[in-house]
Amino acid sequence: MQQCPFCGFVVDDSSDVCSNCFSPIEGGFSGNAPDVEAASSVTGKSGSRRVPRRKHWKRRFPVKLVVLVLVVAFLAIPQAAPYREAVGAKDLETYWEEDIGPRWENLKTYWEDLNTPYYEIPEVFTMTLMRNYTIFMESGTSANYTLKLSLPDHRPDGPQTGDTHWQELIALNTVPAHVMDEGRMTWEGSVDQGHRETISITYEVRVELLEFDISPAEAGTIDEMPAGYEAYLQDQWKIEPSNANVQALATQLSAGTGGNVVRILRNIFDYIQGNYTYILGTTPKSCNETLNKGYGDCDDLGMLFASIARAAGVPTWMELGLIPTDTRTFAQWGGHAWVNALVPLKAGGTATVTLDLANGYFFWMPPYRFSDWVDDGDSEHLRSYYYLFSSYGEGTASYTQDISLVSYTTSGSVKRYS
Repeated sequence: MQQCPFCGFVVDDSSDVCSNCFSPIEGGFSGNAPDVEAASSVTGKSGSRRVPRRKHWKRRFPVKLVVLVLVVAFLAIPQAAPYREAVGAKDLETYWEEDIGPRWENLKTYWEDLNTPYYEIPEVFTMTLMRNYTIFMESGTSANYTLKLSLPDHRPDGPQTGDTHWQELIALNTVPAHVMDEGRMTWEGSVDQGHRETISITYEVRVELLEFDISPAEAGTIDEMPAGYEAYLQDQWKIEPSNANVQALATQLSAGTGGNVVRILRNIFDYIQGNYTYILGTTPKSCNETLNKGYGDCDDLGMLFASIARAAGVPTWMELGLIPTDTRTFAQWGGHAWVNALVPLKAGGTATVTLDLANGYFFWMPPYRFSDWVDDGDSEHLRSYYYLFSSYGEGTASYTQDISLVSYTTSGSVKRYS
């Protein structure tokens, strides 16, 4: 008799494979099992021995046969009487196909889910967000200034569609109080050398997770796009569907889709994700700049996406707001841009879907975000969002902005598989 060098199981001298762990028996030996420092063992960082993987069992015993044997053994015990009655006149092969097989497939799916990396995000994020502007003299002795910010509201609004609000503005407080000018919150004042002016805006807002489960089979085509969205198919500040390079890309990325809007959006999204690098910039670049440089920030990539989508016939518009720069603490926030697109549905009606090119979110967005402004199709309004501060007079005033989370609560939880 001899022992398996891996598990110590006693085997016949003539055996070349261990009947317990199915490891190969080479030469064999008598006596005790090998020491853990034997050449065949592997030691990990903890110092514990790793037993080599058992590679032979699937080849020698098909999974289906093993499961059938276990089923037979189970049905033989007294406690399995109700199950024997359920089987009735079915043979084991039929029982496998109709009963055990589907359960086995469900078990495999569950096991795959357990072994797929994922992260959890809340379904609802309720927060108090503070935005502080500090205005100071950059040069000279005194200057006048104007600060204009968007007046946020519930979402959806504007061209967006939906029956329920995924963003609710609970409260808004400004110090000093703002006045409204051309639909924007406005502050005007002056500042002298050595002095600073502070403007604080506090938002209390409730935001929900956005998810759009629309398959290509459920989506309509470009020809089924409803009227009323023509403004979101035209050229706009930094959005250029008439650009020749953009039009060539739109033709290329629409080819083979049959005009299916979801397929077109997916192709454009994958093209930008696969060919452009995220690099933080200042004001948005033109489409040709982004195409030539091969990189851009959230504004650049979003506006390039909107340009190609519009050239392909899909109404698309920008949404601007804030997201956390660190999703572990949510402490500091910064400006962000994402894209909305209109999808006609075969069942009737339309859906507004969301795409975040910088973060790689296709048809979904987490709830830790704040929507400040939705593009209304007006070029000047889009441009002015990026030029919120102006200085005039003898000197030049400038500003710094700090955005921080005062408090937050979350509710619900969903898994996102990576």
